[in-house]
Amino acid sequence: MNLTSEQIEAAKRGVAVEFDAQDVKLTLIRSDMLGRLEDILPPEIVSRVVDSGMEEYDADDQLLDSYQRFKR
Repeated sequence: MNLTSEQIEAAKRGVAVEFDAQDVKLTLIRSDMLGRLEDILPPEIVSRVVDSGMEEYDADDQLLDSYQRFKR
């Protein structure tokens, strides 16, 4: 994934960066911003949001099984 210099600058300022990657609309936030969300939202809500996003991404990942075998 390559971001433009404008997107990188926006992320540095803490702005969520929206972009398309292979016809998937994504929003990038800094990890410290995610940490702030985790501080103010119940962990189960943050987990559900992250899990939901990963499930959607994983559904089209033809190599997911090989990743999971390698991880174990």
